Amino acid sequence: MTNTQFSTLAVISLSEGSAGIDLTMSELAARIGVERTTLTRNLEVMRRDGLVRVMAGADARCKRIELTAKGRAALQKAVPLWRGVQAEVTASVGDWPRVRRDIANLGQAAEACR
Repeated sequence: MTNTQFSTLAVISLSEGSAGIDLTMSELAARIGVERTTLTRNLEVMRRDGLVRVMAGADARCKRIELTAKGRAALQKAVPLWRGVQAEVTASVGDWPRVRRDIANLGQAAEACR
């Protein structure tokens, strides 16, 4: 499972308690941080792999996206692995809020130099 697939499954799962959501593709893409065209390609692969169902929504601009049983199982299997990696990164990076502040400060300094 790719990072983007994990993020997509997690967002769908968290929205409406795994019951599926009616969102525009643009809204879902924004939530997981990818372009809409990338999301469309990724969802097609995930649909072919049996992880999600993509159906027409109530609004013509929306799609209803649901996790299948296979998708839920894959997500449940991936979550502990994701948490483990997060713990390793946090342990190696240290105080995450401080790191985020430092990165933001670097970004501001870089902008000021332009």
